[in-house]
Amino acid sequence: MLKNKKVVKIFVISIVAIFLIWLSLLVTDSIRTIFLDEKPIFAIPIVDTIQKEGGSGTYKGIGYSIEIKANLSTTSQKHFNIYYTEIKILNFTIYRK
Repeated sequence: MLKNKKVVKIFVISIVAIFLIWLSLLVTDSIRTIFLDEKPIFAIPIVDTIQKEGGSGTYKGIGYSIEIKANLSTTSQKHFNIYYTEIKILNFTIYRK
């Protein structure tokens, strides 16, 4: 009996840890795109959707996607302004700006 409880406890802790890591990836990418006007770092760009004018397109993470529309800043070619962001988890929209 004691061994079964230990196995269940390890399993639950593992699932919670994986969920917290996934949540931190999602929150980091969301904060970067919503508040900091930067591209996501953990989501990879879908090559067919990325446009050359500043990174507009769709970025896919594990279980989530971020669609951004942006244009290059007039003051700097390295910085761009995001004017539209849509974040989806498992194809359900959770944020749209």
